[in-house]
Amino acid sequence: MALQYHVQCTGKKKILHVEEKQQIPSAIIKEFALNQESELSLQYFDGGWDDWVDVDNLAHLPERAKLQATVAITLYNDVTMDNTASLSWYLDTHKYNIVLTRLLETFPYLQDGLPSDDALGLWRLRLRNKFKNNRRRRDQAQPEVQAKKSRIALVEARPKTTVLDNIWNIPNYLPPRPPTEDDTSIERYITQLKEQNSKIQLKRDASIVADAMSMTLSDRRSLIVKRNASLKDIKAEYPLLFCENEMIAEFSRLLGYDTQQKFCDGLQKYTPVILRLPPLKEERTCIQEMRIKAVSSTKIESERKYAQQCVALLLLHNHLKEKLVSFIRKEGEGVCWTPQRCQADTFEGVCLTPMGCLLDTPEL
Repeated sequence: MALQYHVQCTGKKKILHVEEKQQIPSAIIKEFALNQESELSLQYFDGGWDDWVDVDNLAHLPERAKLQATVAITLYNDVTMDNTASLSWYLDTHKYNIVLTRLLETFPYLQDGLPSDDALGLWRLRLRNKFKNNRRRRDQAQPEVQAKKSRIALVEARPKTTVLDNIWNIPNYLPPRPPTEDDTSIERYITQLKEQNSKIQLKRDASIVADAMSMTLSDRRSLIVKRNASLKDIKAEYPLLFCENEMIAEFSRLLGYDTQQKFCDGLQKYTPVILRLPPLKEERTCIQEMRIKAVSSTKIESERKYAQQCVALLLLHNHLKEKLVSFIRKEGEGVCWTPQRCQADTFEGVCLTPMGCLLDTPEL
């Protein structure tokens, strides 16, 4: 007469039929599709104690008992670190997939009805935690583990920086206030700037403006960055900041170098390339005349290079598809080194022979 047992294993429950009690382990392995080498740990439910009790001797197992079977062999021994160490002590995604595929093929019950991707994600997390714990407890003397710990310690030892320390590679994005200044002195500088703004440009004291703008940089950046002030508020506090010259000077203060000089250095570097760019067909004749006149109107090498830079600037509108007047300020718009209008040899109303007025100014 066959013996019957209610067995729970790997989250499933089945009624098991065996001829004798010694066949129970092999029948469980077959019925629940476990690995043939799996070692089982059996427990039966004792109603008197209302608890699960380990089965030490199958011969003493009651008939029609409720059994609970667990795989005694651990996951760490199934897919041991000794085997995965041939891949690496620290597995990447590809190597984890190799191990997990083999694991689920060997022990299909681990998938437990989950979709393949979900099962892989679940056991990847469990494996990662298991390997991490064993590296900490058992394998910490391994050279690769020691090297990894050294790199982590080196990174943690580096001084922490805030995002604003070097945002957009701007050294003075949010600089500290000079140690010699306080709220009273800053207010005095702001008053000086407003007084200078009330004067016409030719009567402003450039040294006072430069000094006051430099000393108030920290407070100005705090107003813009931290207090998120509107343009109206910024202009009311620092009206000179909206002048073209001071706006350029502000970029120089933020970056820590002369932006105009940087531009001129870059222009000198790329002028030969710009001059070699083909102009639009309808502008070819005018541009050729510009190049000829730029060279013929110069006498020394420094003047020739400067003239070529001017021509390169005039050519940029062609390649950027901007009007020429967008690059050149006309006479009367401010003090600058730009060409004046003339009656002849003009293109879009701008003089094509500007070298005379350009070269009278200091070289950039």
